[in-house]
Amino acid sequence: MTPHSSFTQGGGGGGGGGGGTTVAAPSFNPPGGSYAGIQSVSIGYIDQVWNQYTAADFVFTRPGDTFRGRVVAGRLQFTWNGAGPFFIDKPTTFDVFGCTGYLAKGSTMELALEAGFCGAFNRGVAHNTANWHTPASYYQNGVMQNEYAHFWHVNGINGKAYAFAYDDANDQSSVIIIPNLAAKPYPDSVTITVGW
Repeated sequence: MTPHSSFTQGGGGGGGGGGGTTVAAPSFNPPGGSYAGIQSVSIGYIDQVWNQYTAADFVFTRPGDTFRGRVVAGRLQFTWNGAGPFFIDKPTTFDVFGCTGYLAKGSTMELALEAGFCGAFNRGVAHNTANWHTPASYYQNGVMQNEYAHFWHVNGINGKAYAFAYDDANDQSSVIIIPNLAAKPYPDSVTITVGW
């Protein structure tokens, strides 16, 4: 399998009516859809990560926050800065690619860590929390990552893209959010040049 071939299909036309390749986000591929190969590879990685945090403690630290826990009876049971317990159920492939289902439910603290897991699974670093905020480590695991997102980051300006929900975590998004300020200085126009 060539890089990025797992999510491309020939003859899409790209909206122009001709031939071409359609690049479809895996989050729009429900279970049993045409990208079933992605699902079988991804569930293996999800199993690997969940088994790892069953056998050893899960610890993720970011500025101001420490999440600590372990998978018990198939659920990650964790604390946040000592408070808890909180829980995350094992996600499915569809949950990971869509950042939905088990990665989009629960309390504020559960949602915060679920977003982190979503990014980590898509970037291929869920097995190593030390790399969750290390962009140079993203998309280095071959098939154990979201190749669709990898494609857009490789081809994005400065490696930035918004290829899945929460892809803005750790400043990886191409989206620029401009505050709604009552007075200048703030940008009041944008010029976009598109070329290939």
